[in-house]
Amino acid sequence: MQDWGNYVEAKAVEEGIEVIPLGMAYSIHQEGSNLFVDARPSEEYDKGHIPKAILLPFETLDEQFDALGQILSSDAPVVVYCRNRECDDALLLAHELREMGKTNLLYYVDGFELWEESGCPVEVN
Repeated sequence: MQDWGNYVEAKAVEEGIEVIPLGMAYSIHQEGSNLFVDARPSEEYDKGHIPKAILLPFETLDEQFDALGQILSSDAPVVVYCRNRECDDALLLAHELREMGKTNLLYYVDGFELWEESGCPVEVN
């Protein structure tokens, strides 16, 4: 049986997308200079997300014109994340954003579950 979490991370590295762990994601969030983008479904986002994260579910990417426009028009680096290391929605989203011209992307591989479990700040809708 393959370790899916390591597979997703390895796939990101293979695609040239910089992978960051929890500590780095938290530090970047505290600096406030990056956009955080949540690739999870809206139901999960509404129950809790990284403060000020933009909701852009990978599964409905084609319908998210406002969020997509905000992300693509910003010069700020983007940190994408999803549920956990086994979830590849953020990686798929990063791939699509890069195809659309966004080059300054970081992939927070540990996801929202570890963020919340670690006591990092959470925002609820």
